Amino acid sequence: MDYFPKHRLVTSEAWPLPDRPPVRRDRYRVHLLAMGDVGSTLAMGLRLMGGDVISTLGICDVREGVPQRWEFELSQIAGPGEDRLPPVEIVEPDRVLDCDVFLFCASRFVPDTEVKSGDVRMAQYELNRPLAAGYARMARERGFRGLFCVVSDPVDPLCRAVLMESNRDEAGRLDGRGLSVQQVRGFGLGVMHARARYYAARDPRFRDYLADGRAFGPHGEGLVVANSVTRYDDALSRELTERTKGANLEMRALGYKPYVAPALSSGALSLLACLRGEWHCSSVFLEGVFFGIRNRLTEEGCEMERLALPDPLLARIRHTIGELRRLELDVTPGDVDGALAVMAEVSRWGRERGLRVWPEEWLTREALVTEEAGPACFCVGSIGGRAACAFILQWQDREWWPDAPAGEAAYLHKLCVRREFAGQGLPGKVLDYVRRECARRGVSAVRLDTGWEEERMRELYQRLGFAVVRRRELPGGRAMALYELRL
Repeated sequence: MDYFPKHRLVTSEAWPLPDRPPVRRDRYRVHLLAMGDVGSTLAMGLRLMGGDVISTLGICDVREGVPQRWEFELSQIAGPGEDRLPPVEIVEPDRVLDCDVFLFCASRFVPDTEVKSGDVRMAQYELNRPLAAGYARMARERGFRGLFCVVSDPVDPLCRAVLMESNRDEAGRLDGRGLSVQQVRGFGLGVMHARARYYAARDPRFRDYLADGRAFGPHGEGLVVANSVTRYDDALSRELTERTKGANLEMRALGYKPYVAPALSSGALSLLACLRGEWHCSSVFLEGVFFGIRNRLTEEGCEMERLALPDPLLARIRHTIGELRRLELDVTPGDVDGALAVMAEVSRWGRERGLRVWPEEWLTREALVTEEAGPACFCVGSIGGRAACAFILQWQDREWWPDAPAGEAAYLHKLCVRREFAGQGLPGKVLDYVRRECARRGVSAVRLDTGWEEERMRELYQRLGFAVVRRRELPGGRAMALYELRL
């Protein structure tokens, strides 16, 4: 048996993240970004039910006429007697963080009703991450001290991206000067709890969930539903988990997008419970990831529900936390010593097995740090706070691409993965990071080079989208393959 402690937030030398609680108020200024299906439904719920804890409800949307439409509609919701509903106002994009609670509901991809199978949330992540990261950096610049609440999919990875990006300096190094781990919160688990209750009320086998069932984790792949904490049945719990995960697909099969219940159960009802200091389901920072769990916001900060958990249930939860920790690579640029240490370790491993690897004398500061590959170009990628890979990312490479001007492309060198992290898709995660850096700099290509005869590397890079664009002959009969990926 085990339990979730009152506070179990991870900070370490690898993650120098602040841990201050958000400011508590009697009533909050709430600003909501993006009045799409979810955002507009969420705004209706907050307007109708939030008068006791919301002083003003600000709405922001960059589409022409959309905020005006919703201010007009929402402000005309009124009862027959005294109006205690929070006033609605239009907020300009540059003022969206002038509030106590910021609700991020924006999305660059929302699956339509034709999507009737699979979990598309990670495809959404690649599109929504840069958008969320932009507001995270804005929060850093403005010194935002309120709650930064993520409602857009996928909630948990986006929360982590917001936290980490807000705490990076201009060089990409973590400095702990952004949002605290307790300011960022995700609202996605509430609807999974509600869906589990729906099925439990209709199937006697799951009836125990109505008394002391719990939902944990993300509101998609990795969700953990327990039919009961005190009478836990692993088989029933896994069946209820699958039913709960598939509820959105049932709605799509009817020809409708599933957004009303998420906007109200995960959004309005859970957020209002959070602001009132009541127990609710939301994602908080736990063991290095954002993880959905029952918790409440107190004057001291986030209090997680303390539960004695059966070992099989705890194993499921730990598995999900482990999978969430592997979703994104944390990259620290400017770590020459750390990068060289990883390169040397991987090189030794290869030599011991008779593989063709870099000679040890190549892996020194003197050999690798150059005018084009300065200290800031040396990167260490970490998983769960532990170094997993290393690489050099530079923005000019006259040795192999002598005619290319500086800033035309990103050049990736010396990519290597520690053996215990092999098979986890780290080259692809490194490429995701490089893509983001290219987007930030306006660069449209990534280039690299390998020996012409290295077939396994060619297969890897071609799977990642690279194409061989040139063969360069070397003295001694060797040749190099020059690769390029257009972005």
